[in-house]
Amino acid sequence: MGLFDKLFSEPEKPVRYSAFLNPWYFEEAVPVLFKDRQPLDWEKDETGVTILYGDVPYGLLKKYSYLQPNKTGTRFLGWYRHAVRDVGLASITVFLYDTRDFCEIELLENSIRKLTWDKTSFCMFNCEPLEKFTIQLDSRMESSHLVFPERFREFEEVIMVLDIPGLYANESGPWNRTAIVILKPLQERLYIYPQDWFNQNDSIDFGYEWIAMAARDPKTGLIKGEGIKVDPFTLDETNRQRLKY
Repeated sequence: MGLFDKLFSEPEKPVRYSAFLNPWYFEEAVPVLFKDRQPLDWEKDETGVTILYGDVPYGLLKKYSYLQPNKTGTRFLGWYRHAVRDVGLASITVFLYDTRDFCEIELLENSIRKLTWDKTSFCMFNCEPLEKFTIQLDSRMESSHLVFPERFREFEEVIMVLDIPGLYANESGPWNRTAIVILKPLQERLYIYPQDWFNQNDSIDFGYEWIAMAARDPKTGLIKGEGIKVDPFTLDETNRQRLKY
């Protein structure tokens, strides 16, 4: 791209996302779910918890949680941005829910308070998940074989933005250990791409600037994304570096 093109071309726009970051930071980046063929609504509580409503409250979500609905909006995957590590490898747990199983959350204020204080949960629904699947994240392996639960196979690709403890030897906190993790249930593959262009950039104000969302551009096959105080970007073929024009 020449200088003229850079000066007069439109700013890069992100593609449509399939995974959404609560509390829905970006315009039009809000997951659409249905129960009994009726669309559900989202409302942010003063505590920072987001409430999923129909005629009654059905679900609660903490900040930094992600949802990826299926094509009909009746099932969705959910996970938390920050991977955990006690001993050994970091891991992330992904839940699969069906909106047809939703029941009313009673005692809403008490439930919000309980979720807020629960350090081990990012969401609350008054039903059991269809699946609960924990994934070990070995950042030393960019690609690995992984057998997913059968019900995950309706999600052809899941692109996550995660903070992974132990991603780098010199990391100083959760905001400079960001990786894009790609799940391909049909192919039984797991991919982990540390975002070197971001994590190893000394000019970044980590925590104030952070990568929030990513998706694959259907036209080019490249991964695009954006963040808080981070301009929309496109990754090169390594998926670790920002594309240079």
